[in-house]
Amino acid sequence: KEREDLIAFSRFRLTLTYLLIQDLSNAEAMAQALQDEQPDHVYNQATQVLLDYYGKQGTVSAACQAVTEFAQEHPETAETLANFGYVNPTFTVDDVCPGELSIWEP
Repeated sequence: KEREDLIAFSRFRLTLTYLLIQDLSNAEAMAQALQDEQPDHVYNQATQVLLDYYGKQGTVSAACQAVTEFAQEHPETAETLANFGYVNPTFTVDDVCPGELSIWEP
């Protein structure tokens, strides 16, 4: 299950990265790949929240805030990546979609 969790999280973060560089077509393609291959994964839901709020608000910071709220309501979003051994940093809901990434927005 760890491999699937990391793939889902990676696709979520790639979607976020594409939004940061304003490449909506690749962001949507990455989200679609996640939807097609892991429709029940919590990161599929988080990715949909990210894209929905990006579409409504037009900024990554607003979309990340919505994802953070989603993660607070669905603790498994952070818990999925919180148990990869003691040498890895802790992972919290604030780490799912870090707000400081928005400094890269134009």
